[in-house]
Amino acid sequence: ARLVSQRGRDLSACFPEIIASLDKLPNIVLDGELVILERGKPQVDRLRRRARLKDEVSIRNASHWEPAAILVFDILRIGKRDLRKRPLLERREIARTALHRAMGSFKRIRLVQQFGGSGSGLHEAAAGLGLHAVVAKRADSRYRAGRSRNWAGC
Repeated sequence: ARLVSQRGRDLSACFPEIIASLDKLPNIVLDGELVILERGKPQVDRLRRRARLKDEVSIRNASHWEPAAILVFDILRIGKRDLRKRPLLERREIARTALHRAMGSFKRIRLVQQFGGSGSGLHEAAAGLGLHAVVAKRADSRYRAGRSRNWAGC
């Protein structure tokens, strides 16, 4: 398993707890956000600090005291099956099934909650919880790297 940032940096060595969880999953490619959570809220500064660690002892200690998690938005591939052209709702169901098979990994790898409808009021609710952003995607949209007209963030 490998953990690669949006900019292509291999973060595998910095987050051994994530790699241990990913190793329990089938051969898949996930799209998600790496986070360190405290009371359910992402701690961006602590994540950046973790990503800069180099020595093995510090990394091992940090993985124990400040463990990271991946909040999964999407699945792009499972085995040799490319899922990017499948609709989002279908991809999410495949991701849910794949993650369910590796139950012990749920602590570190979590499928983000999905809300149907127009999403009105969702941004205000997220802001009230101290969260920074909400991303909305069309349920029938195909996967596309980067921003797309099929999704909106606020």
